Amino acid sequence: MLLKVHRWLALSIGIVIMVSAVTGVLLTLGKPLDRIVNASLFVGGPQQVPYQAFVDAVRTTYGPDTQVRLRFPAESGGTVEAYVKTKIWDGSAYFDPATAALVGARAKDEGFYNFIFELHSDLFLHDVGEVILTVAGTAFIIMLITGLFLWWPRKWRFAFRVNFKGNVTALLFDGHRVAGAVFGLFVLVSVFTGTYLVWKPIATWVTAMAGQTPNKPPVLPKDPARKLLPDAPLDTILAHANVAVPGGRLVDITYPKDEQSSLRVRKHLEGDPHPNGQTYIWMNPKTAEVLKKTKWNEGDLGTRVQGWGYPYHSGRLFGTANLVFTGFIGLVLVWYGISGILLWWKRRRSR
Repeated sequence: MLLKVHRWLALSIGIVIMVSAVTGVLLTLGKPLDRIVNASLFVGGPQQVPYQAFVDAVRTTYGPDTQVRLRFPAESGGTVEAYVKTKIWDGSAYFDPATAALVGARAKDEGFYNFIFELHSDLFLHDVGEVILTVAGTAFIIMLITGLFLWWPRKWRFAFRVNFKGNVTALLFDGHRVAGAVFGLFVLVSVFTGTYLVWKPIATWVTAMAGQTPNKPPVLPKDPARKLLPDAPLDTILAHANVAVPGGRLVDITYPKDEQSSLRVRKHLEGDPHPNGQTYIWMNPKTAEVLKKTKWNEGDLGTRVQGWGYPYHSGRLFGTANLVFTGFIGLVLVWYGISGILLWWKRRRSR
């Protein structure tokens, strides 16, 4: 019975898992390569212009009503990335910190890295793709558990033996089960964190089970007159945000999508495991008033789990060694798929 469950789950969702595994491995290599191949998009001078200059540059280039989200370089010498979504275009524009001049732009799925990232994240199917990946991830976790029971040895001296002198089928079988036993826990954590990240309600459920309330941004009261007011200069907004939460690295700024939403300042503080930081300061964009602040270790449980899960899943929690190991675990997952399919195919041929 367990073997049938294991096999048919694999045949049902195997292709999705294989796509996720292959693209995951490629992503560990893709980002460094992307920055080499497209260096002109990522190399800029030291910042010499006010922060407001980047907002003005985006709105001058893409229209005054463009919602602005700016991501600032983690290290000196990078560019400021603006995420832009208009009625006719969705992508990123890159600005030189020294001059706020546009140095390049590309669509959301343009280029090798972006293409692989979109395929890995939602299969180019957006919400439907996220549901498919969640179902596939959950099914694969069940497969790993059933695989453990199928592997569990009666005699432990043979538990990790791979018979290299046998035929191809025996070698595939031993390689499949031993790789599952040795690396199964690491694969399980990788698949679980991926599922957790892709399906946002899971974090909400974790928060609810902990008896907490999800950390939501503040909503401004309705005021038709507010729309007529100009935004406060971004430099003033950031000065107030830095008083509220001193120190740390500025990661990004997200302007509100409507008149009742607040502006969000995101920072990375010391000790935060998330490479992009999970400290948020919500501001009134018109008055630069601080409405709410949450440091990375003060958020709800679901968000804090996310803060550890993302860097682990992306291989950025423990530096280069973690990145290499994450790529290796992706290859192990690919091996599970290849060896499993070959075993099934050989079994069918032998009937």
